[in-house]
Amino acid sequence: KLYGAQGVKKAELKSNFVEFILDSSSLRNTLLAEFMYFKPELKSFTDKIKIAKNDDVVLQYFKWPLFEFLFHVGKGEIKSNNPFREMLHFIREELDERMKIFQTQREAYTVGYRKLMDELWWEEEVEKLFKSMALLEIFRIKELPQNTPGYMTLDGLVELRRNIGQDVTNSSATRAVHFRAIFDEFAGDKLFEGNDDLVNLSLN
Repeated sequence: KLYGAQGVKKAELKSNFVEFILDSSSLRNTLLAEFMYFKPELKSFTDKIKIAKNDDVVLQYFKWPLFEFLFHVGKGEIKSNNPFREMLHFIREELDERMKIFQTQREAYTVGYRKLMDELWWEEEVEKLFKSMALLEIFRIKELPQNTPGYMTLDGLVELRRNIGQDVTNSSATRAVHFRAIFDEFAGDKLFEGNDDLVNLSLN
């Protein structure tokens, strides 16, 4: 009913979604369990409403592109009364889909992804885990060929850096310079441990 509502104010749509779905433990659990099935309708619905920085983490998921969402959680900039681990199963599905081709491009990515899924997934603090996921996603974005969906133009990289809180005074610099500035945010990430090739790729 919310998805198909017409002529309803954005604030009312949002408040009803929060009150009757997100604040209901049974409906929230059902929504998250079947999240990938409902995702197209949820994306369309959340496009109709205004999402603020202090909104529920489920709404925040739709406010940002995946890298930015993972990054903001990893930096502790998205808070929620509900643990982020409730979202991990559908985030894992999305990462698996995105990484199918990407992780085979270089051995360093394959090693990093296996470490993320086989080790960090089970033992890392949730915020650090999200930041490691963001690291792999920005590597994936960097590797995208020009004129393919998700490819970052120079303007896109400048906007991305600003969205993650960087002061961009060198907006006319090369793409490599902007990516290098983004990778600086991940110094000391556990995905780099024992993976010198991944370190070198971030410094190249």
